[in-house]
Amino acid sequence: MAQRATFSDTEKEEKSFNYFEQGVHKVQISSLEFGFTEDKDEKEFCEITVVDPENGEKTDKVRLWFHSEGARGFSFSTLRAIFVHNAPEDKKDGVREKFNAIKGTEELEKACQKMLPGKEAWFSIYESDTR
Repeated sequence: MAQRATFSDTEKEEKSFNYFEQGVHKVQISSLEFGFTEDKDEKEFCEITVVDPENGEKTDKVRLWFHSEGARGFSFSTLRAIFVHNAPEDKKDGVREKFNAIKGTEELEKACQKMLPGKEAWFSIYESDTR
């Protein structure tokens, strides 16, 4: 039988409700972490921490996944779009071309760690329908 959840004192601490509401928000990338889930499947991901540039206490995290062809395509395209968005207009094609030369997540992680912290991105929050 499944065990019911219990709450620690840390989980019971009142949090400020300084969060991103539904909608699209201009954010700054604070940090990135590549890793693997700790379950038996060890799914690879990139977790990005974003911050509201006008309110440094408003932060959130998002994970991009690399465990399936669809997830890899979506995640690669999302990261490429962030790189291109932050490039000067006359360098966008070159950035896109250089990004498309990346062969795997080891190379991708190096590029992201070097180039993305402090860069601008668009962060979407929406209600998902789990019915």
